[in-house]
Amino acid sequence: MPIFLKNLPPADRDRDLRVFLQSEAIANLRWPDDVVRQWLYDHGERPEFLRDYEDLDLERIRWSLEDIPVMELESIPTGPSDQVSGYGMECRAMYS
Repeated sequence: MPIFLKNLPPADRDRDLRVFLQSEAIANLRWPDDVVRQWLYDHGERPEFLRDYEDLDLERIRWSLEDIPVMELESIPTGPSDQVSGYGMECRAMYS
């Protein structure tokens, strides 16, 4: 059964990250703790983040660690809300 960002419990930042990591829905993803912290705990309630990734089945994501030069990393867009067209206008493409 797919797991979507909008169906996960919101992070309660008044509680420790470890509590969030132990919730059943989050633990079932089997993601690295650092990824859960950055993706779900830190950014999981931002409207633009939710819009960019709302249709992504989180259960199908597999994470790997890669070395990427900082100069290259700085120019990589993170999602449709982070992309800018040649005219300086924000692109709002949806994944299909």
